Amino acid sequence: MPPQQHIDTIIEGAKYFGCKMLFIDMLKKIKAKPRKNPANFKTLEIPENSKFSYMTIDEIKNHVNPNSYMEYLMTVNGKVIKYTGDNHNLN
Repeated sequence: MPPQQHIDTIIEGAKYFGCKMLFIDMLKKIKAKPRKNPANFKTLEIPENSKFSYMTIDEIKNHVNPNSYMEYLMTVNGKVIKYTGDNHNLN
């Protein structure tokens, strides 16, 4: 059974490319695995006693650490995640 978000994406594409409504209606009838309730998503908790700093989107985009061979910053739900490692192990 395909996930509902896959079916929704196919339907959006079908509408965008002008597919016939008969085809779109058929897609809507496909039994799919329901989406998870966002309230049940995993969260990234910040410990109460932790010392963390705030960064702007521009600071994250422009982040360069000259002391690190491989360091990436990304945001997830408003939190900054840092990956450090080497690019030989990314595959």
